Parts: sequence; structure tokens; C-alpha cells
Amino acid sequence: MRSSACHSFFAVVAGVVSIAPGVALASDPTFGKFAEVRTVYLNDDYPLPGGGLPGFIADSAKSTDGTPVSRSFESQFTGLDSNYEERTMELSTSGEAASDFRIARTSAKGSLMNSYYNMDNKPYITPDEVDPNGSPSIFSAESQAGWFDRLQYGGTATNYTAKFIFQIDGYNYDDWSFSYANVQIGNNFERFSMFWDGYGSGTFATKSYPINSANQPFKFTFTSAFQPQTRFVQSGGMTEGWSDFRGTARMVGIEVRDSMGNIVPNATVVGDSGTRYEVVPEPASILALAIGGAGLLRSRRRRSA
Repeated sequence: MRSSACHSFFAVVAGVVSIAPGVALASDPTFGKFAEVRTVYLNDDYPLPGGGLPGFIADSAKSTDGTPVSRSFESQFTGLDSNYEERTMELSTSGEAASDFRIARTSAKGSLMNSYYNMDNKPYITPDEVDPNGSPSIFSAESQAGWFDRLQYGGTATNYTAKFIFQIDGYNYDDWSFSYANVQIGNNFERFSMFWDGYGSGTFATKSYPINSANQPFKFTFTSAFQPQTRFVQSGGMTEGWSDFRGTARMVGIEVRDSMGNIVPNATVVGDSGTRYEVVPEPASILALAIGGAGLLRSRRRRSA
């Protein structure tokens, strides 16, 4: 069910769970896989001094080796709606996440019933404290998975560049569902956002980065989210959503070019993990949707019911 309000749709960066660009990748270990499912409470009237919002992780499950994790969670809150009538809203979330080298699978689903918002309600979380008797104004059900590796390049010379190519397929159903991928190459950061409704499929490529070292740190993180904002949901209304990318986000290859811009056909790329990454020529169609920075994701106008 879609909420009746027409609103600007954007992803919230939570202070306790955000992934900032430019953060050096871990040097020990140099490779690994991860998966996590979590539910976060936020209040949008209380931003952090440096930007973003404080977030309280209400529930989570994770694996540090990419093995599948799943989680279901429910909670209730009581407060005033816009007419100063008391309501009890009910949140229900579920998620799945798993990863291997070159692939990530995520799914986040949720519903919010009998929603309310009033700026006079006590906040659940501010930059200074958590009040269990307060009310969140934003909920974020997130499923995240990915891997990191240190890449070893062979058959290349100096002044070569590498571009990383991904195929992403999945569904965003109904309100407040979306997904995004974060890519870190050394200290460089790019983000690809998927705000499509229904099924979508795309091939995405990063910018071309110099291969300045035989050891290039790399990290890929894919997130599915259901993130309702109560101020945009009708009092007493219900909203729900599902971001299903279990099938999946994949690295399909690395494009290596020489200093003249020519494809290097004999390049090899092997990670510290032992994973051999395919080197491919440039695909016929690449969607240039890389978005850098740790701020809000690209906003858009969603359809009303």
C-alpha cells in the first residue's frame, strides 16, 4: 500500500551506521566477507553537528565471513499524531544478507502501521541521549553485504588504469524501499543508487583509477533498505516496502587500459583472497550513475497513491 502523501524521497545517513568515503581499508586482514541485517531508530529534528542523524541500532544480526544471516523484528511506540490524539504505531521488519567474493545478496522488508508524527513528541534519540519512552520519526531496516580484497595486478606496466564493472538486478516494491552500492578503491569512494520501482537491472562502472601499486585495496558494500519517515505518512496510516536484491549485485569484471587508452588484453587481477577477477573489455552500455560523498542519497519525487 502506498501512503497518500507525495513527498521527496531520500536516504538518511545515520551517525552510528554511516559509511564515510575516504576511510582507509583495513590492512589486517587484507580480505574478507561480511553480512548484516539491522533495524535502526532515528529522529530527523536532531541532526549531528557534522551532518547526518544519530541512530540507535535496535536489533541486528551479522556474520563476519559472508555466511547467510536473517532476522525478523517487531516494536511498538505510543505518542501524539498531528491532531494531538494518542496512537500506538507498530513496526515490523525482516531481512536477509549474504556475500561471497564478487557477489552480494540482500533483502530488506518492513511495514509501519498506525503511524503518527508530532514535533512535540519526545525524541527517541538525540546527539546527547537515548530516551526509550520517546518516539522515533524515522525507521531504517537495512540488509548489507559485501567483501573486501587487496588486488594484485599482473601483466601491466606503469600509468595503467582500472575501471570496475558491476551488474545489479533486483526489485524495489512500494513505498520507502531502495538500495545502493558503495565502492572503495584505495581512498576513493563512489556510490550507485537504485531508486527504481518494481524490477530493475543495470550495468554500472566506476571511474577509471590509476594502478599506482601492485597492491590495491578494494571494498564493495551493497545495501537494501526500507526507511519510512513518519512525518510524510498520514496519521493512522500504513506504509510498507521491500527491497529485494537477492539475485544479485555482482562484479562482472575489471577493465584495464594502458597510458594510450587501449584495452590491455593480457592483464590479470588476483586478490589476496586467491580470487581471480575477470578482466573484460568495456561493455556496450554502461550507466554512469556513480555518486560520491557520504551525504544524503539522490532525492526524487515519488508517485502518490
